[in-house]
Amino acid sequence: MLVESAAILIASGGTAAPAEIAHAMLGISTASMRMSTLLAKMAAELVGFSALADDVVKTIVAAGEVEYQASMA
Repeated sequence: MLVESAAILIASGGTAAPAEIAHAMLGISTASMRMSTLLAKMAAELVGFSALADDVVKTIVAAGEVEYQASMA
């Protein structure tokens, strides 16, 4: 947070009021929380997708085994 405050002061030429800094910091914090939430949701979906991909691979292997057994009979 100290870095963000310094960046806001530098960008404003040192004229930023404490209220402006606080408002900007709130916006930065809110954006960070939203990004964290989005990344957590993406990670959860990726885990679900990975499980689905594993199931697809197992299904394809099983189908191949059935075809092989049928060709051997």
